[in-house]
Amino acid sequence: MNDSPPLRHTAVLTLTGWAAEHPKGLSLSGVSFKGPPGRAGQRLTVTGHPWSNTAGQLVRFQAPKGRIRGAGRRANGSQLYVVGRVLRLDRSLGIIQVSVWPDVPTVRPLKLTMHATSAVLTALCPEAFAAEVRGRLLPGGLLLAETAREVHAPRPPRHQRWGKRGNRPQAEVEQIDLLLAGLRSALAELDECGPLAPGLEAQVTGYRVQLQQLGYPREVQP
Repeated sequence: MNDSPPLRHTAVLTLTGWAAEHPKGLSLSGVSFKGPPGRAGQRLTVTGHPWSNTAGQLVRFQAPKGRIRGAGRRANGSQLYVVGRVLRLDRSLGIIQVSVWPDVPTVRPLKLTMHATSAVLTALCPEAFAAEVRGRLLPGGLLLAETAREVHAPRPPRHQRWGKRGNRPQAEVEQIDLLLAGLRSALAELDECGPLAPGLEAQVTGYRVQLQQLGYPREVQP
């Protein structure tokens, strides 16, 4: 990893194309979102925050009002840009999972799962702590990570003490890191051995419960 300045956590999906009416407001490239009236039938560029399920499928897209505009000369298509902490890099399943802690009051921490190209799976080592990922949205709503590089991307100060208490002792922070490491190890072993491996599922559940008790939300766990 180089000595470049730290990057801010973010997860942004930009869509450009012809907008259609939808019960939620508008739809573009098969993605629905709240939008202003009277924009259906126009070619728009929309930038917002994506949420995925564990299969790498886009399940929610939040576009602020000010990020819906005319497309101008921009080509139709999609661009995905993510910076965050690497939770999982699974070469057997071909996925990368990243937790994002945006420094934006209106956006909660989120966990994003993306399908990964071979370039991404080989560019990052399994021990990579944080990454910058670029990709796009595939037909059918799958998120694809096309390139990635390891970066320095610490959690924003407003999230450093995430939890029920305002102040988190250093010993508690270290305990969370140990639990996360144990959870990743148990998940990797579970992927390799399958659900029949004795005690592994209970071990995973135990790690998750302890993390939640420490105020580390399930949404950003591996």
